[in-house]
Amino acid sequence: MPIHGEMDPARETTVASAALTTLALALLTLTGRAQTTLVVPQSYATVEGGSFTSLPFGRSTAVRVQQGYGSALFPAGKIDIARIAWRADGARDIPAKGVDLEIGIGSVSSSATLAATFAQNRGLDYAIALTRRVITLPAITTAPGPRAFQIEFALDRPFRVDPSMNGLLVELIVHSQQAGRYELDLDASCTSARADFGKPGCAGSNQLVPLADCPTTSLVPGGAFTLRLSSLRPQDLALGFLGTIESGTWQGLVLPAALDGFGGTGCTLNTDITVAVGGSANSLGELRLPGTVPPVPSLVGVWLRFQGLAIDRAANALGMSFSNGHKVQVCGLPPMARVVATNVTATSGTVEIGLVPITRFTY
Repeated sequence: MPIHGEMDPARETTVASAALTTLALALLTLTGRAQTTLVVPQSYATVEGGSFTSLPFGRSTAVRVQQGYGSALFPAGKIDIARIAWRADGARDIPAKGVDLEIGIGSVSSSATLAATFAQNRGLDYAIALTRRVITLPAITTAPGPRAFQIEFALDRPFRVDPSMNGLLVELIVHSQQAGRYELDLDASCTSARADFGKPGCAGSNQLVPLADCPTTSLVPGGAFTLRLSSLRPQDLALGFLGTIESGTWQGLVLPAALDGFGGTGCTLNTDITVAVGGSANSLGELRLPGTVPPVPSLVGVWLRFQGLAIDRAANALGMSFSNGHKVQVCGLPPMARVVATNVTATSGTVEIGLVPITRFTY
């Protein structure tokens, strides 16, 4: 019989064993979490981005940058982020560089839509996750393929992300930095789908059919684009017009509408005319029309329809030649955005959609 106040040795062994098992499981859990990494956008985990950014470490001045990451970039379930890393651009060797840095972290809207005012983007849980300190960024050597994520910061305390509720805001405050380049790998691109629609165009007096197309690879909300009419006669007056439909009735015409009855033999109007812009063809027989997609995220997936005509009195009785109908779709960048100011005391900055360096989170 055990002495009063002492534990039965057999029971003591069982309790100790259970405690060790619990401790081992806890350590395994922590180890597993530390080894879990997530690269965003995920499509660039092993692929180098097509561009780079000098923000926030590639300047010679103080910089404040807020970077928003939408909830769609994260796996389902709550995760506790312990480390954040970026990788250098691979175009050149980069020497080591000292920066006076602190990092704030908090929740942001699920879509990572940011306002120009810094305070407006910070959730109630915003806190400094890396206290201000002077850090030496590593020297990077150029090599084939994307660099490793060598620019890594262990947070003073983990931050929990719940993608079912919010996205993530990371704010980098560079109070000062040594002069010199230090570009991070970045890609802010998507490829817009495109196709011809309606009937082919009709030739001008040069025996060439005007060609409508869009040389811009990516039409994104807030981004610039160019529409092009080519195969025109140099100096001819031409007109490019945007439409919203490619079938149905417009101004009494059933689209696509043959224009033979108006003297435009073989010519077709393929879309309605909602906006028209004119100009003269250059020496190459081209008319380029610049435009900007409104910065409205809901435009992703919308088709921009385009057709053109040239004034060519010798072409036919109508005195015009028409291009094909061409359409291009607004595509979506990953749900990422940043706000930039080259002054740490600034209360607002410039909003840039999609221009967030490729990032790795460890949780």
